Amino acid sequence: MENSKENGYILPATVLLGLATAILSVVLLQFTVSASERLNGTLYRALAKEAATAGVRYAAGCIAASSTPSWTTLTPKTICTGAASTGQDYLINTTDYRTTFRVNAPVLSSGKYTITSVGTVQLLSGSTVVRSYQQTTKLMTSPATVIIHTTDGSHTAGNAISIGATAACGTVDGQLYCWGSNSDGLLGLGVTDPSSLGGPYADGINAYAPYQVPALANQTVTSVSVDYRHACAVTSSGKLYCWGNNDQGQLGLGNYTAFNSPQLVTAFNGKTVTSVSAGYQHTCAIVNSQAYCWGDNTYGQLGIGGAFGGNKPTPQLISGLSNVTTIATGMKSSDAIASGSAYAWGNNSEHQLGLSGTTSYSSPQKIPSVNSVTAGDVGPNAACGISSNAVWCLGSAQYGQTGTGSGSAYTDPAAFLWYMGVHYTSTSSSSDFMHNACAISSNPLGALYCWGENVFPGGGTPGIAQQITGGDINGAVVTAVASGGRDAYTIGGNGDYATCAVADGNIICWGSSFIGLTGSGSQAYPDTVNTPTAIPNFVQAGSGGTYIF
Repeated sequence: MENSKENGYILPATVLLGLATAILSVVLLQFTVSASERLNGTLYRALAKEAATAGVRYAAGCIAASSTPSWTTLTPKTICTGAASTGQDYLINTTDYRTTFRVNAPVLSSGKYTITSVGTVQLLSGSTVVRSYQQTTKLMTSPATVIIHTTDGSHTAGNAISIGATAACGTVDGQLYCWGSNSDGLLGLGVTDPSSLGGPYADGINAYAPYQVPALANQTVTSVSVDYRHACAVTSSGKLYCWGNNDQGQLGLGNYTAFNSPQLVTAFNGKTVTSVSAGYQHTCAIVNSQAYCWGDNTYGQLGIGGAFGGNKPTPQLISGLSNVTTIATGMKSSDAIASGSAYAWGNNSEHQLGLSGTTSYSSPQKIPSVNSVTAGDVGPNAACGISSNAVWCLGSAQYGQTGTGSGSAYTDPAAFLWYMGVHYTSTSSSSDFMHNACAISSNPLGALYCWGENVFPGGGTPGIAQQITGGDINGAVVTAVASGGRDAYTIGGNGDYATCAVADGNIICWGSSFIGLTGSGSQAYPDTVNTPTAIPNFVQAGSGGTYIF
């Protein structure tokens, strides 16, 4: 009996134990299922967030490509306008789940766009959606800005254009744009890395397309000059701004501090600056029809008289010159046109001052034999000017930069006055590491003639003037021209050069450059433009965006 009782009690205990075990198993199963669902839910919500993020990034890219976004809805299968494409409906599409996003039209407020993207994960059973997860991401981004308009007919390039050894600047609708190397802050962008401004046209040091100079965005630029490591610009209000390297005081700020954005030259407060020319390590400007120079004076290139050497970090008035209409700086010398006469000073080792012998001068010397001079410019070791519609050049002819067809240096400009049946109105010589020159004619109107090192499309070096034709310059009226770059010796045998002309409101360039001097936007190494080609419209991305949540 006791065993029977014992067995009787054992059975209920076993049943209770089994029931308890079953209940515990169910609870554990429910906990496991619940934990699995929670884990899966976390995974799917994360995937939905990633899809939403992909949506705002896509939309931000569309805004970076157009300053006026036009879509109503963006999905993975639409292009930036919202129109359907041949793409996929989903970012991820498996037999178990798929992900997508939907971006509504952006909202513009206070100059910034707010982009809202909803990411969705759909769980599938066959082709049936059994459950969905959604997450929202918002991004605030600045709209794109058009860097330069030169081909759409509604914007006009101005005659203020300059190419230095490694960078170039020009104007469109009076706004200043620069391209090329940003070493020493030469582009004036206010940043060390041009790519930080957005757009696919820059890397850590070079801008391969024109970027607007932000500090001068609200001012009209009428004159610009870029040379070896610094640049300057004059505004329509008669103010002078300079930037870049300043180790010789060439910025005229009274100090030797370099700046990567334009700085106002306060020495001319209350005066009107009309023109500026940046040389190798010195600068000259026309102020109230007088000439001022500052920076390096090793060769007397400041024109202030006295001993050679030293530097002046503040503008110095050049005595003896009045009614100054043109000022030009080269590597180690300077020229000016005052009261219709041409004057030169500084280094004369290549006869570039147009004086007998090779003596250098620290004060202006009148160039004999030429009168009624209306235009002129200085290169590294040669100078050219225009008198009575004829071009004259003097100095070294090693690279054909005097246009004589001879390698002999010219010391007397009157010995070489050439017309070729053409009347000329302006002339331009290259920067300090290139040896060429160009002139624009008035009859025929706006025809461009160039001569010297690497100035002809395709890299030719004509020893006598040749008309530039082909591409976008054909039939166009040229109103300004600039050339620059570095010769093969300077950069190890390759050469880096470009010439740009302003014609019919376009900036038209040609050449071969490793650093973006052609302004084409291409990062080819080198970018070779053998045909005169108008710089196209480019867009610059906005701020890149700040995630709101």
